[in-house]
Amino acid sequence: MLTDPDIRPREGWLEALMAAAIDEGAAVVGGKVLTYYPEGTAIPLEWPITRPLAECHGPLDWPSARTSYGWPYWIVTANMLIDRLALPTLGLLRTDLGRRGKLPLDCEDLEYADRALQAGLRVVIEPEAVVDHPVGFPQTRFAWFLTQGIGHGICVARMRTSVAVPAAALRARAADLCEAADGLIRAWGFLDSAQATASLRDIARIAAYHAERTRLLLTGRTLLPAAPSRTHERDTA
Repeated sequence: MLTDPDIRPREGWLEALMAAAIDEGAAVVGGKVLTYYPEGTAIPLEWPITRPLAECHGPLDWPSARTSYGWPYWIVTANMLIDRLALPTLGLLRTDLGRRGKLPLDCEDLEYADRALQAGLRVVIEPEAVVDHPVGFPQTRFAWFLTQGIGHGICVARMRTSVAVPAAALRARAADLCEAADGLIRAWGFLDSAQATASLRDIARIAAYHAERTRLLLTGRTLLPAAPSRTHERDTA
């Protein structure tokens, strides 16, 4: 069982995770994480303009019922159960992903869920297993979002050494960079600081991804090709 020290589990949280693992024979189960901001936010996180910024703190889309793991859903370590019997096959979380020091690295949960799925194991989302996760005021400032974008880009590149990352998760093509640049220009024109932050973060993320991808290739690492974007299937059992 993986979680964060500051989460607040709701009634029936652990029971719901266990039931999903047993009923589905799942190696990995991800529960629902609801983010809240007890100290407010430095940048208004209003949808849809700043949706990419809000997603830095956790998933926004959740199924209404137990669902197979797949786009647009993902699993986070704040609410994640791993069957110990799967550990000999999967191993542990990667140590070059996830938060290290001041750089907010991530993707250790995404990589693990993808690793399980690509190993042929069952991975599910259980929305009945709910935890509330607070985000502090410093994690809503411009500098944090920019740094988080850099860390995320680095980690997505590193993921490709062990799993085939879904194409929808990469978003690092020239067209994606042009879209971010266009958003930045429009944000400056309308003096929209939230949109400008989202666009600058995306530019930083894409640049960091390609820089890390190049470093990995130059050091002899092999990167797996992108996978087709995974789509979720509603379970009927």
